[in-house]
Amino acid sequence: MTKIREFRATDLIALELQDAQRGVLGIHEPDISLAHGFQLKAAGPAYTAEDRTGRVVACAGMAECFQDVQATAWALFAKGWWHAINRRMVISALRDGLAAAPYARIEALAREARPGECRLLEVVGFRRVAALALWGPRSETVILHEKLGPVPKAAQDPGEEITS
Repeated sequence: MTKIREFRATDLIALELQDAQRGVLGIHEPDISLAHGFQLKAAGPAYTAEDRTGRVVACAGMAECFQDVQATAWALFAKGWWHAINRRMVISALRDGLAAAPYARIEALAREARPGECRLLEVVGFRRVAALALWGPRSETVILHEKLGPVPKAAQDPGEEITS
């Protein structure tokens, strides 16, 4: 049985990251550390999926970019994660997490060369926005996805006009 729970910083080092995601974390590579786990924990809401043996098979969350307004979604997966989980349960949990998020905008990136990454984002509620060429530490094409929510009242206020 798959178990979904709140992310703990130690989950990051317990996760046996799949080979396809190695190198995509930029400044956090090649060492995924406990410090990085604490950074992700502090960045915003995050969750962990465990397989029936208690092995950490996936960690996903949102890193807040602009307080209470915008976040970037992230997800890391263990080797063999897709076969080790109840897929419907995990997809449902991802959808529910996105729906409950207080953000007007959530962005996520998926590598064009890995179509499954885009499919997963689209299944949980993101839509494709644009292709970004030569992006990231591997200078590869990534697809920007977004999920839009209600615009917070504070974001609707244009503030004072800038005058010279």
